[in-house]
Amino acid sequence: MNRVKITVVHHRSQHTPLAILNQLPLGVIGYYLQERAVVDFVFVQDIDIGKALESDFVVIMGAMESVNDSTVSWLAHEARLIKNLLNHQVRLFGICFGAQHIAKILGGSVYKMVNPIVRLSDISLNRDGKLHPIFCGFPDQFKAISLHQDYIQLPLSAVPLAEGSGIMQAFSYENVVGVQFHPEITSGLLNAFIQKRIKRSLAYHHMIPECLLLKQRAAEYEKNLLHLGELLADNILASIEEKV
Repeated sequence: MNRVKITVVHHRSQHTPLAILNQLPLGVIGYYLQERAVVDFVFVQDIDIGKALESDFVVIMGAMESVNDSTVSWLAHEARLIKNLLNHQVRLFGICFGAQHIAKILGGSVYKMVNPIVRLSDISLNRDGKLHPIFCGFPDQFKAISLHQDYIQLPLSAVPLAEGSGIMQAFSYENVVGVQFHPEITSGLLNAFIQKRIKRSLAYHHMIPECLLLKQRAAEYEKNLLHLGELLADNILASIEEKV
């Protein structure tokens, strides 16, 4: 039997810190997926939509940009990708920016927060989240890394699956799932991500104490973060095998 094909759309560039470039775009989840699937990591500007439609599963990663910034050169191309994936019912998973972009394409809205969220969030699954296969084996409440400046207001067609830090943290729509938190990041990559954000945004400079606290707490919960990343990878593969 042929190995399943997973496409990971990332938003890295020549400006991305070397510490991040040297890691898989999908972090710990990517390492687990590569053991049992063919995983193609593609920069968004280089994505071939026709080829992506042949994938069994597509992941759209986080980004420093905002989905509301029309000056971002690749945003329209990614929007076309998402619309095509939805029309062809390709299984789709969005993380942070990826989830926001998918939600916006579905008719939802994305708003800027008064203060960026930089913390180890307590995520609570609701009834639908507890029953959704993507969270199979997850505890009803778990911790996950949150790094974002925007939040999602879901369209009526989407189903909320989890909340935390006062906002919606996960949703589903048909064969689509989006998560606002970062299940792929553990303490090994966190420092580079935080430094990148502080360098790019004045909004983060006054939050250095929160950044340092997040680094400390992520290190304390490293074992749990790794376990949930592996579990999520297992659930992604299980959803593909179920379809096949």
